[in-house]
Amino acid sequence: MKSLDTTRKQAVARSVSQEFYSETELSIVANIAVKTLRNWRLLRKGPPAYRFGGLVRYSIPEYQRWAEAQRCGGQVAR
Repeated sequence: MKSLDTTRKQAVARSVSQEFYSETELSIVANIAVKTLRNWRLLRKGPPAYRFGGLVRYSIPEYQRWAEAQRCGGQVAR
């Protein structure tokens, strides 16, 4: 049987993973190389990133707002 502490950690991990992309996940979703994301982070460019210990995560809503702000030309679909 799992301890309560282990169950809590798993619940938090599930919650965080539903709100954030990992570098690899964002790389796939945005079709941007992980190396590019890392370079942008060092240059303070690109979508905002968070560091949780040794893990880098990107907020899904913040990434979506950042991506929307990158639009250049064209029209919004109606």
